[in-house]
Amino acid sequence: MKAKNAKVEIASEELSDKRRKPTAITGLQIAEFLANNPRGARLGDIATAIQMDPGQTHRMVNTMLEDGWVIPVGDNGSYSLSARVIRLGATYIGRLDLAEHAQPFLNELAEKSGESVFIGELRKDAVVCVGRRVADRTLRVWTEMGDSWPLAGTAVGTAILAARFVRLNSDRKGASEEIADALRLGYARDYGRYREGVQAVAAPISDASGFEVGAIALSGPVSRIGDKETEKMGALAYEAAKAISERIGYIGNPLGE
Repeated sequence: MKAKNAKVEIASEELSDKRRKPTAITGLQIAEFLANNPRGARLGDIATAIQMDPGQTHRMVNTMLEDGWVIPVGDNGSYSLSARVIRLGATYIGRLDLAEHAQPFLNELAEKSGESVFIGELRKDAVVCVGRRVADRTLRVWTEMGDSWPLAGTAVGTAILAARFVRLNSDRKGASEEIADALRLGYARDYGRYREGVQAVAAPISDASGFEVGAIALSGPVSRIGDKETEKMGALAYEAAKAISERIGYIGNPLGE
């Protein structure tokens, strides 16, 4: 009988352990849930959402309350994130380096496409190259760090302007032909308009505040890049830009779809 009781006790402990999580993970999950519920949430709702034991949830929320990460809301036992979390996020965002966060995606994009890739950062009315990976081919497009491009008439500039158009307009009426094309495709292209013999595609990058901060672009010789290749490159640029945007705090597609 003692052996059976021991087995039951161990099984009970194992079942309980399945609902226990490391403190750091628990705190982050609670913070994420409350971030998506700005009006606050009750302990029971928090525990259910993150699939955690109610007792552990209560203890964790109390710890976060004592440390100033959450605050009570109203008189119904709800909690929301405090200004301390907002300050932490603002500090992090203020120190983000676009090139540093984009580099892994830039390298991956270069490997997949076989073409030159660069990251352009928006600085006033120009786009400046802050990261690059030149294609390992005899015939290739060369971009130097610090090179700049105008917003108008370039793939990288049009991509940024398209994201700005989406941010400032509730519908797509009034968009120029180039911007409308970028909105339809999910990326901008220039077909050698800015640089003769060079085909380029670019997709915009937005940050946590929702503002367009740059773009990732691929470029190569027109002789090698036809319509099918352009479409493939555009799709790759779109996915990379979306991933970079998410890395620096923006959720979704900068072009609004």
